Amino acid sequence: MINELPRFFEKILNINEPWRIEKIEQDGNKVNIYVNFKRGAKFEINGKRYGAYDTVKKTWRHLNLFQYETY
Repeated sequence: MINELPRFFEKILNINEPWRIEKIEQDGNKVNIYVNFKRGAKFEINGKRYGAYDTVKKTWRHLNLFQYETY
């Protein structure tokens, strides 16, 4: 069941390729879901595909999932 949690969250949060859930951590009533993409992934913008050359870690507050604060 633990191994299926990332796939479950990808479905309910509508996370699709090339994005994926890297890890999930729970601390009390707070859940941290880490989203990343595979190295070398291409992103489609206006019909063209581009590679990522620079990234910045950001925190985004999602709506609560049940009673859990979700980041």
